[in-house]
Order: sequence, then structure tokens, then C-alpha cells
Amino acid sequence: MRKAFTLIELLVVIAIIAILAAILFPVFAQAKLAAKKTVAISDLKQLSLASAMYIGDNNDTYPLSAGMEPYGLPWDIRVPSNWQSDGVNPYMVQASAVGWANSLQPYTKSTAILHESTEVLENWPGDSYANPLTAISWANLAFNGDLTEYSASAVAAPSSLIAFWQGNGIESVKGYGYSQPVLGCYDPTLPCRYVPSSPTCQGLNGDEDWFNPLFNQTDAYQATPGLTMWMYGKGLNSAQADGSVRFRHMGMNQTPNLTDYKTDPYAGYNALGQPRAVWTDATQCHALLFEPDFDFQNWGTPTIWGNP
Repeated sequence: MRKAFTLIELLVVIAIIAILAAILFPVFAQAKLAAKKTVAISDLKQLSLASAMYIGDNNDTYPLSAGMEPYGLPWDIRVPSNWQSDGVNPYMVQASAVGWANSLQPYTKSTAILHESTEVLENWPGDSYANPLTAISWANLAFNGDLTEYSASAVAAPSSLIAFWQGNGIESVKGYGYSQPVLGCYDPTLPCRYVPSSPTCQGLNGDEDWFNPLFNQTDAYQATPGLTMWMYGKGLNSAQADGSVRFRHMGMNQTPNLTDYKTDPYAGYNALGQPRAVWTDATQCHALLFEPDFDFQNWGTPTIWGNP
């Protein structure tokens, strides 16, 4: 006659299973996160290769972050450019068509690589997604807007300069791609090019200066994301101008509220990994780690724009 499990034996088995689950579940979660991180590295590498091919076909220059609109250079573009007709702003489709994400699409053959799988998915406020004219893309990866139409051979430190990165943190917006930072170009009659920092530049003063023609080309505005920058543990991935891709620690405090300005674009992180300030050069004209003419050797006196 076959003997059944006793209640004590059954409880022992359940306890062992619970212990094993407690041990293994964090391991599985870490493995899943590592797999997502690897996929993101692959996507950034593909984007870097697409950028290199674009540069080779376009006189050694990076793509435009966006086309100029009558009020200046937008920092967001539609991806793809024609998914929605726009009677309110008919210039958006034109500006988006020549923007970096759409310009690189013939080389990547897909906009899916712009979207990573760990973000919060957001709709653009006020946009209607009910009847799109074409398939809509999600975008999390961002372009260094200081590189818009910049000569690739003129980059001072290609192995250090961020070209593409997960600049929106965990957020991905439906139908839009971003430049982060974005050049302050406000006069559509003038070329939009990076202007090196100088003591006479107007500096980064925020949204209130976004439409001020006095600030044309002298600064690059970088927003502090509203969500955490901790995508994979306490960090995210970035692709440098030389095509290399690496993990970048974000919000690793050295002193209260501050970070290592040589590796982290932001400072003033809260406990959730949300930054409140941007590291800039001494003049506060440009975000420090995105200046294409910076050698990443002579740091000078970095300053903070924002409220750390």
C-alpha cells in the first residue's frame, strides 16, 4: 500500500519551494534586465553604424536634429514624419522629415531600434492617435543636438562625446523623437550650427528664452527628465561619436546631491533617480558632456544649471 505525504512533509516541501523561489526570482529579474541592456547596446550600435554611413554619404556631417520652423528649431520630431496631418502646425511634417531619426531610417531600415522595452509609454498631450496615416513609432533614444550638421572629423574627442543615448530615461513617447540637448536656434534665416562657448554667450536660462532671437546658436537647452534615468540598475547606455557603446552610471553621488561631472550629464538626483540639474561649462552656454569641440581633458570650472 502506497503511503501519502504527511502534512508536515507537505509543509516542508512548500517551505523549500518558497526558499528557492526567493533565491531565484531576483536572479531571473537581473538576467531579464541584463538581456534588455544588451538589446539596447545592440540598438545603439546599429544607430551608430547608420550614422557613420549617413556621414559618409553627406560630406562628413551629422544629420539635422530637425528642420527649422518659422519660430526656430524644434527639439521634437514626428517619427515617422507623416503619421499625422497637422493643420495647426503644417511645418512639423517638413521639419520632422529631415530630422535625425527619419534621416537615419534608410540606413537602419527600421525605427523600432529607437524604442527600448523598459520605459513608461507616453502619448503626446493633445495629439490624436485614433486615425494615423501610417504606422507610429515609439522613441526613447535621443540625439545629441549639438551635432546637428556638425563635421564628424571636427569632433575633438570622439571616444568621449555622446552622440546617441537613452536621453529620455525610462520614458518613451509615441510618435516622437527627441534631441537632448537641442541647439538654441531661433532665427530661421540663419544656419543652425553649434557655436562654441564664450564669455559673451547668453547662457542657459531655460524655457523663457526659448523664443528669444538674442540667444541664437549661443546655447543648447537640456531639459531635466521628469522620470528616472535608472533604466538598468542605476544607469543607462550611451553611444559615443566613435561608435563605441557603454553603460553610463547616473546619479552616483560623490557629495550630497552632486555627481561626477566627467561621466554624468546631470546632478541633483532624488531617491528615485530623477535629476534636477544639468552640468554645464563655466559660461553655462552648453551642457558639458555634449560639446563637440570639448577635449574632455581641460575641465575648467564646471557649473550647475538647475536646482540640485
